[in-house]
Amino acid sequence: MKTSREVSSEKLRGGFYTPVPLVVRCLERVEALSWGQRGITLLEPSAGDGAFIRGLAQSRDFAAAVGKVVAIEPEPHEAGLCAAALADHALDGHVLVDSAVVWSAATDEQFDCAVGNPPYVRFQFVTASDRAGVASLEQRIGLSFSGVSNLWIPVLIGSLTRLRIGGSFAFVIPTECFTGISAGVLRTWLVANTIDLRFDLFPPGSFPGVLQEVTILSGRRSEPSEAAISCEIREYDRAGSSHTATHQIPFDPQPWTRYLLTKTQLGAFEEAFTQLTCALGHDNRALPCGGSDKTQTTTHLDTNGLCRHNDLQYAVAEGHTPQTYHTTPAPETSFSWAGCWMLGMNAHA
Repeated sequence: MKTSREVSSEKLRGGFYTPVPLVVRCLERVEALSWGQRGITLLEPSAGDGAFIRGLAQSRDFAAAVGKVVAIEPEPHEAGLCAAALADHALDGHVLVDSAVVWSAATDEQFDCAVGNPPYVRFQFVTASDRAGVASLEQRIGLSFSGVSNLWIPVLIGSLTRLRIGGSFAFVIPTECFTGISAGVLRTWLVANTIDLRFDLFPPGSFPGVLQEVTILSGRRSEPSEAAISCEIREYDRAGSSHTATHQIPFDPQPWTRYLLTKTQLGAFEEAFTQLTCALGHDNRALPCGGSDKTQTTTHLDTNGLCRHNDLQYAVAEGHTPQTYHTTPAPETSFSWAGCWMLGMNAHA
């Protein structure tokens, strides 16, 4: 584990800023979810030097619909740049020099929409004041962040709790939200408190200045419920085209890796998983598999109900005898790039 002396000041405060294409997509999404509302109050809880403020100014129709902006940035110099961006573009609002998590634990303000890119700060580098803020936020909203490994999770949830019912949001967050154990608290909160949920996914390496793969999480705040919700997964290719899969997601903290597949793919996997676990007596061990070239490859079963293929080329096991399982390259059950990439990650990171 690195100490604070071994990492940059930018990494200590999560100061890696948002590429313009991601800003534009976030603002387009909250505009669409606002349904023509006027006099919108907008929260930007991780303002940095004002990337989303500048993006808002470029989105003239939406900027005209926004009546007030509240931006939060803990670093004074960056907050000054963000305030200058507000003034330069004649946007009504102000910048608070504060921690978003401390602020959200104390404020009673409510907003119509929220956008941003929460700071990605490992908990060993989180300041004492932010740790105290996380503890206060836990008490206020009745959640436990025990085991949460990164500051972006309480910052995001704290910000979302400041939305009015029906308020819209779009945030750039790490793709570990699908798989990480510590993000389980976010996954259950989203199911219980949002509607119109959507994830926009992009090919790995789409944003060279971003040090990790990201997704855009968006939706609207809802009344609390433990019923399953509909979630749209929109996956873009490098040409900018997209395809969409929609899933019903239950109130459950388990990883959401499976929802990166289409319904057809997911159904095939669940059927394969059932056959394989029955054949093995629920033994979650590696199986020798003959690939399409008849060479020996290895498929694993994971506890998220998915097969893992070591070359990630094919998806569904056809046989039902442990020594004769093989895979098929049927187009309707082959992995999307997102499925391949995410299934190659450690689902219990």
